[in-house]
Amino acid sequence: MLLASLQRHSIKAKVTLFTLAIFVLSMVVLSLYASHELRTDVQQQMRQRQRAALSLLSEFVSQGLTTRLQALEKSAQRITPALMNDPAALHVELHQRVILESLFNSGLLVTNRDGTVIADNRFPPGQLGPGDLDCDHITLALQQNQAVISQPLTGRISKKTGFGMSAPIRDAQGQPIGVLTGTIDLGQPNFLDIIGQQHYGETGGYLLIEPRQRRIITATDKTRVLEQLPAPGINPDIDDFLRGSEDTRVMHTPAGISILASNKTLQPVGWVLAVVQPTDEAFEPIRTIKSRMFLTTLLLTGVAAGLTWWLLRRQLNPLLNTVKALAERTHNPQALEPLRVPRRDEIGLLISSFNALLATIAQQERLMTNQQAMLLRAETLAHLGSWQWDLVTDKITWSNEMFHIFQLALTESAPAFEAQARLFPESDLQRLREAVKRARTEHRPFELELNTLRPDGSRRVCIARGQIELDDQQQEVMLYGSFQDVTEVKQAQLRQELAAKVFSHAQEGIIITDTEGNILDVNNTFSHITGYSRDEVLGKNPRLLKSTRQDAAFYEALWQQLVSTGHWRGELWNRQKNGELYPELLNISAVRDGQGVTRQYVGLFSDITARKAMEDQVHQLAFFDPLTALPNRRLLFDRLHQNLLTNQRIGRFGALMFLDLDNFKPLNDTHGHAAGDQLLIEVANRLRACVRQMDTVARIGGDEFVVMLSELAEGAETSAAQAGAIAEKIRLNLARPYALRLGPPEQASHTVEHHCTVSIGAVLMAPDCSDMQALLKQADTAMYRAKESGRNRVVFSTAS
Repeated sequence: MLLASLQRHSIKAKVTLFTLAIFVLSMVVLSLYASHELRTDVQQQMRQRQRAALSLLSEFVSQGLTTRLQALEKSAQRITPALMNDPAALHVELHQRVILESLFNSGLLVTNRDGTVIADNRFPPGQLGPGDLDCDHITLALQQNQAVISQPLTGRISKKTGFGMSAPIRDAQGQPIGVLTGTIDLGQPNFLDIIGQQHYGETGGYLLIEPRQRRIITATDKTRVLEQLPAPGINPDIDDFLRGSEDTRVMHTPAGISILASNKTLQPVGWVLAVVQPTDEAFEPIRTIKSRMFLTTLLLTGVAAGLTWWLLRRQLNPLLNTVKALAERTHNPQALEPLRVPRRDEIGLLISSFNALLATIAQQERLMTNQQAMLLRAETLAHLGSWQWDLVTDKITWSNEMFHIFQLALTESAPAFEAQARLFPESDLQRLREAVKRARTEHRPFELELNTLRPDGSRRVCIARGQIELDDQQQEVMLYGSFQDVTEVKQAQLRQELAAKVFSHAQEGIIITDTEGNILDVNNTFSHITGYSRDEVLGKNPRLLKSTRQDAAFYEALWQQLVSTGHWRGELWNRQKNGELYPELLNISAVRDGQGVTRQYVGLFSDITARKAMEDQVHQLAFFDPLTALPNRRLLFDRLHQNLLTNQRIGRFGALMFLDLDNFKPLNDTHGHAAGDQLLIEVANRLRACVRQMDTVARIGGDEFVVMLSELAEGAETSAAQAGAIAEKIRLNLARPYALRLGPPEQASHTVEHHCTVSIGAVLMAPDCSDMQALLKQADTAMYRAKESGRNRVVFSTAS
């Protein structure tokens, strides 16, 4: 309806309206984009401001929690078992903790292992008493043997809300014998009051939330203190915040108010600190700018409409006059004559372009005539004819080359389709009929190879192609295509395929060189293995694949054998195009003519990288410990045997040390085998760092290691001193603390510090010693003496 109405107006009105619509649409899109970008920038700035404010406040609260927890732990460490057995003295001790009392406004108490309160600092009336809080955190501190912080709870008697911190009191063996507990009454002045005193913006503020209870501990808005948040699943944004997802987002409060909120999880208690601000306040600048942009858009739209109408009226009048002149000359026999150019502007350019179009049409007609002549010559050279079958008139038309292919006279007309039976063998004619039938029924092109029969009795191999043409009503109007004589091409192709079949399909790389070593040809497998394409290596010498693994003597011997016997077979390392080395199994043969003269050399090779990798893997598994990558028992015995032979030959001493980690099993029992594996790997690294490159460090099972020192100083006493110094170095290095990461890698993990010592038994290997079993037994016996002597020491075998 609107388009029909526009058709009745002048071009000036249509262009004006169209231009105005584009302008208005552009302004609207620009306004929307600017509004979106402005909102994004404002939200990003608000997010940065909220995160900064949140970080400062959360750091203060976290520091307050950490300070109190650390002070409680230090005080618990000072309470001895003797003091626990003296409640009166313990009561006095609690009163002397003035700083601790200032940190816990609701008092301190001590419970024994059974959870019974044995001392307190006499809570003033009205505050939380020893039995007024849930004691689950006291039990948890005893069970976990570490300090804990309770959830905010409401007292059963006083009905006041607070929370407690508990630290275990340990005996000399580190076992918990009681708990020191400090409580904080949230109803009294405390360090969390700073949250209620802080405001954000004009109406925003802060919230401190306990995520497990889903309850607000304290807030700037006092009406929300102890407010219970909605149950899980009701508000996904609140659920994300309480799960610890630190983010800034627009969300709604339980009361339905839209707010911009950020959160941060407090350590070490896991509470969530949030800052909120109503979006009406946060995004007020955006609404102001939108109003101004709307008014500006209206003003500019009116100005643009007036200017567009005036400009079109001034500029289009000459164009309309020219169009009228062109319309008058449409039926004039002289219409193809160039038009007069009235002026040198866009209108003149339009008329000049029309005149150029007329010249181009004339030129294209001349070019088309030339191209038709060229097409006839190309068809003759390519033995390619073209044909078309008018399905409406049932008339077939051939190009000249079609007559030449079938050896028919040009004076004859193209035979009808059914009359072409004499031109093909019966089987090929049937295939052609089926292809034409499918093309007409399925409307798909066809291509097939046919044999043709000539009047002289010869046969030719041709490629027939055809395609259907449909009119606008999807009715068949024409079938057209080409017919190409490919007899010579087919014969050459068969010869090439026969000659190249073995060469191209071989699974081995093949390289053919002349007698000078210049590459004549390679197959695809060669390129796949080496990375060089055929064009990159033709004419070059195979030495471009040469690596540094074989010396000149190796290649000299290879050529001597090849020249003398005409054959060489063996393994060598070559270099791929990307620089990587690879092992290959190479077989080179000389190709000789009838007189026995060598004409070429043919090399067949295969990449044996996988086989070599398998051999290396088997060797690694057979001689090395899979966890620490240290030599295992088998490789140790082999090196020990070689070391004893070397000592006998050069008359030098050696040393053998048997190491066993102290208290290794409790680590596995407490933290699992993964922690034990980490410790064993770190022990192996430290052992490697303590010895020389010629020495051997081996793991022979569990937490047992063996260190073999080779070629010590001459003389028994000097060698023993040298071995002792190295053993002491090992003992000190292994006694340093170990930082072990606990927990699976895909989850949050933590690092614990573990202390572990080692007991070392050592035996000196004299030059005339040859009994490996005796040496190992002596070192093992010395190690057990070190264990019995208190561990963490080095003991030399008395046999030394």
